[in-house]
Amino acid sequence: MFRYFLILVLLVSCGCSIKAPDDYYLLFRGMEAWGQKNRSNTKRTVGDIVEPPENQQPLVVAFAIGQQPAGFLGFIPIGLPDPAEPTEKDTTTPLPVGTPPKKAIAIQDDAFHQICKEENIKLVHWRPKNGRLNGTSNVVQIHFVPKAFSDISIQREFLLLTAIAYGSQLEKNTIDIIRAIAEDDSGSPLMMLEGTINTYQQYFSGNIRLQDWRSQLQIKKY
Repeated sequence: MFRYFLILVLLVSCGCSIKAPDDYYLLFRGMEAWGQKNRSNTKRTVGDIVEPPENQQPLVVAFAIGQQPAGFLGFIPIGLPDPAEPTEKDTTTPLPVGTPPKKAIAIQDDAFHQICKEENIKLVHWRPKNGRLNGTSNVVQIHFVPKAFSDISIQREFLLLTAIAYGSQLEKNTIDIIRAIAEDDSGSPLMMLEGTINTYQQYFSGNIRLQDWRSQLQIKKY
């Protein structure tokens, strides 16, 4: 009798320790409701695919000089954090610059405007200043309305404009300096940025880091 009582106790205790099965129908309905709410908040529809940031279009691109802008030929991502501070051993020095030839700025105007449009850059106007013919520097001055008004955003857009101007040349080595004026929608200047093509080439070639390129910019806020 005691043996039967012991078996009964064991069966009851085992039954109490068993977890009730999950209600997968309720779980599925909950996930479905969450998905509908999330799509409503993000204005997406069923079937939309969200690309991760690394698959989105890069901020800075490289162009072949003088070619039609049929497509991007490469890129440098600039949204990544800079590496650790360089040691004294791995610090690079700027490359020497020779005397540039006396030639006018040769930018393919249609290509410059087309790529700015494709990159959603609100270009106001640009104009060349052919200083080499008078013994100074060739300067491309660009007026644009930035997408956002933070310093970092304007600097990134300026870097992209530098790449576009550099790649829109009909021949190499006709630009020395890129000067850009960031304006608001009313045309009032917000910031002036100036950088050399030589510094851009060093950054693009990997000889200097992004923060080194930034440190060599001349910036004036209005």
